[in-house]
Amino acid sequence: NDRVTYVHRIGRTGRLHRGKATSFINIAEQDPALIADVVQVVREVQQIPPDFLLDIANDHVRRADYEESQRSANDDFAGRCKGSWM
Repeated sequence: NDRVTYVHRIGRTGRLHRGKATSFINIAEQDPALIADVVQVVREVQQIPPDFLLDIANDHVRRADYEESQRSANDDFAGRCKGSWM
């Protein structure tokens, strides 16, 4: 799995010299769902994700929830209106 491999490799890099590992993320090109997955894996290995990753992941979740609620509302509206124009 790419997200698990990424977290493993970045952790190994950071521990190699007991320093810090740095990743660069271009959120204009990166899939926010992947970032949310990375945050999940970081938490699974009982590490604390950096705030900037949490912000991106939380924004993605809020946006996905909003889009789902809009689809649901549109489906409900279409269902209520079906046949009412006859």
